[in-house]
Amino acid sequence: MGFRISQCFFWLALAVYFGGLAALGPLAAYEIFTIIPETHAQVPGMSSHLNQPKQLAGDVFGHILKAFNPVELSCAVVLLLAVGVQMALYLKWRNMWNVLRVLLVCTVVVVTFFDRFYTFPRVWREHRLWVKNVDQHPQRAAAHRKKFEYLHAQSEHLGELELLLLLALLLVSAAGVQQPQRSGKKMLAPAPADSAAS
Repeated sequence: MGFRISQCFFWLALAVYFGGLAALGPLAAYEIFTIIPETHAQVPGMSSHLNQPKQLAGDVFGHILKAFNPVELSCAVVLLLAVGVQMALYLKWRNMWNVLRVLLVCTVVVVTFFDRFYTFPRVWREHRLWVKNVDQHPQRAAAHRKKFEYLHAQSEHLGELELLLLLALLLVSAAGVQQPQRSGKKMLAPAPADSAAS
């Protein structure tokens, strides 16, 4: 029963995590950065030196990612706890699939926390400084824009890596991890029937 409960938490977290990233990256980002620029929207108070429709699309998608961050981090923690409980109580380290799943989960957690607590805040900071200085300090704005583009590309690569790791985790968990067998008591063989009375 305990293994099944931990498996339920594992698959729920993996489904939300993988499904959310897959929906946000290839689907939501494409639609947002396609539709909003086509509207040629003008943002009050934004510098005319900026591509305002593209900046608006970036702000919208950035806030969606920011809202998804707590969900993503929670799913990563649940995956780690579920696999940790299973390896401690139910599964064996001798099994290659179990070890591979542990390595995948740990790598996902490291990549996720690095991206969310190191790269993501710096992307926002450099973007804010770029927009802030674009009118009065063009050279300073250009330097911040260059840093922003580098960090943004790094964050995109980390997101793609997360998706690949989660896909590998899904395949490994589905193909190689099996429910442990119960270690019940051996049944005694029935005593031979007495020979029929002559």
